[in-house]
Formats: sequence, C-alpha cells, structure tokens
Amino acid sequence: MGVESDADSFRQFAHVCKEAAMEYECPRKKALNIMCSVGRFSYELSKYFDKVIAIDHSGRLLDAAIKIQQGETLENNSGKDLPLINIPLAEIEANTNRVTFKQFNWLPNEIGVSDLIVMACLHRLSNPKAWLVRLWEIIRRHGLLIIKPSDDWDQESLRAVLGKKFTLLGTRLVPSKSDMCHSSVTIWRLKH
Repeated sequence: MGVESDADSFRQFAHVCKEAAMEYECPRKKALNIMCSVGRFSYELSKYFDKVIAIDHSGRLLDAAIKIQQGETLENNSGKDLPLINIPLAEIEANTNRVTFKQFNWLPNEIGVSDLIVMACLHRLSNPKAWLVRLWEIIRRHGLLIIKPSDDWDQESLRAVLGKKFTLLGTRLVPSKSDMCHSSVTIWRLKH
C-alpha cells in the first residue's frame, strides 16, 4: 500500500530521529507521530523512544493500526488492486506496548507534551498551518520538531510559520535503498 510500502525508508527516518535526539540532547521519553497512517513509522520510533503517541484523523487507518498492533493481518476489501496491509512486527522488533494510537484531536491534555514531534505527512492535514502555529504548546522545552517538507511546505514556508517560536537547527537526508532517492527533513527547537 502506498502509505506503508517503503519499510526501509521508515527505518532510516526513525534512525535520523534518534540521531538528531542524541546530537541535540533531546530526551527520548515520549514521541508524537502526527498523521501516523497504519503505524509503521510509529513502530520504528518505538525502538528509540519510551512511548510513542500516534495520531491520525482517519478512523479507518487507526482501526487498521490497532488490528495490526494486535497481530492481525488485514485484507484490503476496497475492490482496488492494492496489496494486503502487512506490517511484520516480529521482523521490525517493534515495542508494540510503547505505541498508543489515538483519533486526531488537538486537546493538549489528551496528547500531552512530547520530547519529539514528527510531521512526515503535511500533505494529509486539511489545515497544516493551524497545526504548525500551535506546535509550541505540545513540545517540551528541550524537545525537537522534525518535519518532512512537502510540495506546499518547503523549508522557507515552514520558517515563515515556525520562525517566531522555533529555531531551525538543520536538515538531514533520509536515504532510501528501495528507490534510490533521498528525502530531506528539517529539525527545529523551541526558542528560549
């Protein structure tokens, strides 16, 4: 399935998040994955963070994520010629008990504050700017915000929205062996 098809990219991206946390001395107690889909990347993050909150607005994707977390294999009944959704948890050695899936909301008391916030799917948010301008409310003081820019949200447009509250620390390439292309991510920290 397109949103979950490149396992190697998810592993590499999670490794980039871990390396950034180590480099910038970010605690690794809690990570928030915004727009988690069926959870593959969340499981990769669970290797490096004590707790991962994975949120998405799609109830269908969250239902699938929870079933996968419970060890079920899901069949695609959409009638389209798409492969089965299958995340082999044993293969990725996921810490499934560290991942909590939640329906998309903004209530900080439900999401809490996180050491790391990852936004890899800005294109799936109906109003990305509304989320970007409020991220400072749910990140710890020494936490990191890692964003994968999209066609509509390049580094400069992210800086225009985040620049009042966050400092851009740098960018990293996320390699992908499967398609030999690399994507970049931006790393941000709250201004003090």
